[in-house]
Amino acid sequence: MTGFYRKFPVLAAYGFAVTAVAITLILSLLLAKVVEPYPFLLLFVAITLSAWVGGFGPGFLASVLSILAVNQLFLYPAQTPNVEMIDLTRIAVFILSVTLLSLIRRRQQRTMAALRQSYDQLSIYLREMANGVIVQDKKGKLVYSNYEAAKLMGFVSAEALMGAPMDQVLAKFDLLDEFGDPFPYGSLPARLALLGMRYPEAILRYRFKDGGKDRWSYVKARPLFDAKGEAQSAISLFLDITELKETQQALTEQREQLNARVRQQETVANLGLLALSGIELTALMQKSVEQITQTLDFPYAKVLELQPDGQSLLLRAGVGWKEGLVGSAMVDTGKNSQAGYTLLSNEPVIVEDLTAETRFNGPSLLREHGVVSGMSVIIAGDHGPWGVLGAHTREKRIFTKDDVHFLQAIANLLASSISRERIERAEREQRIFAEALRDTAEALSNSLDLGQVLDCILENTGRVIAHDAADIMLVNGDTARVARYRGYDEIKIKESIPQLEFSVERTPTLKEMATTGHPLLVPNTSSYSGWLKIPEMEWLRSYISFPLIINGKVKGFLNLSSVTADFFTAQSVVRLQPFATQATIAIHNAQLYSEARGTAES
Repeated sequence: MTGFYRKFPVLAAYGFAVTAVAITLILSLLLAKVVEPYPFLLLFVAITLSAWVGGFGPGFLASVLSILAVNQLFLYPAQTPNVEMIDLTRIAVFILSVTLLSLIRRRQQRTMAALRQSYDQLSIYLREMANGVIVQDKKGKLVYSNYEAAKLMGFVSAEALMGAPMDQVLAKFDLLDEFGDPFPYGSLPARLALLGMRYPEAILRYRFKDGGKDRWSYVKARPLFDAKGEAQSAISLFLDITELKETQQALTEQREQLNARVRQQETVANLGLLALSGIELTALMQKSVEQITQTLDFPYAKVLELQPDGQSLLLRAGVGWKEGLVGSAMVDTGKNSQAGYTLLSNEPVIVEDLTAETRFNGPSLLREHGVVSGMSVIIAGDHGPWGVLGAHTREKRIFTKDDVHFLQAIANLLASSISRERIERAEREQRIFAEALRDTAEALSNSLDLGQVLDCILENTGRVIAHDAADIMLVNGDTARVARYRGYDEIKIKESIPQLEFSVERTPTLKEMATTGHPLLVPNTSSYSGWLKIPEMEWLRSYISFPLIINGKVKGFLNLSSVTADFFTAQSVVRLQPFATQATIAIHNAQLYSEARGTAES
């Protein structure tokens, strides 16, 4: 029947009118006693349905058939058709009714067609538009969604989103605001719209729990009110701004990297100016590690100096380490530390996670401070590495090439300062040494008094080489006694020094110099087998002595002592040799003068 109606709508409409009149006529005959006062009652229903379904033509046909049937069967039975004025009135009323119903029906059909067309067009527009759209009823249930909204929320289709409960939808991702903080469900624009707020909006970030790419959207909602002014539903518009946010984030990262690079360059430049100002080297190292921690926002930074034995590194300067470690803490070289591995690899070493490091062992210095990530570079020396510069964090961190270049630039600056300081120190020491020799020569030439000569020698010895205490022993026969001394006041053995005397033959150090005629260097007295241990000299840790030889005989000894082990080196011997020779000549002249004077007086 439906197929016939679609194929022949006009015939179907007229057929419906005839059928409706026939059915209602049969019902009227069956219910004749009930409808006799109103024979048109049921037939009017047929006319109304015919006009509503088919329009004016079928309605008019139904009206004519109904009037003829009523006249023939109810009003004038068994008579020939007779149309009177009352019949014309009935016909006019029916025609008017049919006309009104037809007009109403036609308008309704046109309205429905327009609505259907508008709905279809709207559906196509919403389905194909680039923005996501969802509609929720007052209970928050989804009643409409387009594909873009579904895709934004991680669903393959709008139907899949529509069929999922809201709890399941929200379980797919963590909802965050634009600052990365959790976004409360009650503050969603749709929820606020359902509470009556007009045009609430928000920027949302969807962090999918399956590890998918984060999505961003700008969401704006508006409520739809009923006749009472109550919000019955809410429509939300989703604008996918993922690419915009990614672009903004990339630009922000580039800007931050550029700013970081500028800060790093400014730091290197400022440290360079500071180095040129003549600041003391240790102070420059400390200032450098402070600037590193501030510029990179690191808690730890350090300067490690490679020790002469090559087996350890001294913490020369640092920031963040426990009190007392700077200047005393030692770190092993080789694969026992990051710094040692840096020396072995001869290139920057980057560690993202110390707990997972396999190239070397994490030293106790780093483990005790909870270090996780770090980088280290070599501080070059004149004949190999001087040490290592490092920076570390307690959190896992990814380092950029700029970070490494920044650290290396400061290491190069320190290397240059160390080399310059060494050269300047050597020049300064050479100048002081020359001045000391000159001054000593002048002073010695101005006096032949033995006591004054000895005091002058000890006074100028400190200008030639640093020490804690010094003395001059004069030899009489086999006995060497202290004739003059300096520095023993601080060691608090001043009273016992004048009483000290030694047998040259029975004292290993003195005997060796008397035999060989060469200076004696004892870098560390605790490891020197021939060291004579006496209570007054237990403090002495490093020792250097020159025999004062006159005419092939040892007439005395110039002794320098230090409380620091390995303080004196072979270089100390070289520096002091000319001075000792000059002192020997001065002492000999003073002794000759004293003997000549004694002879003259006698």
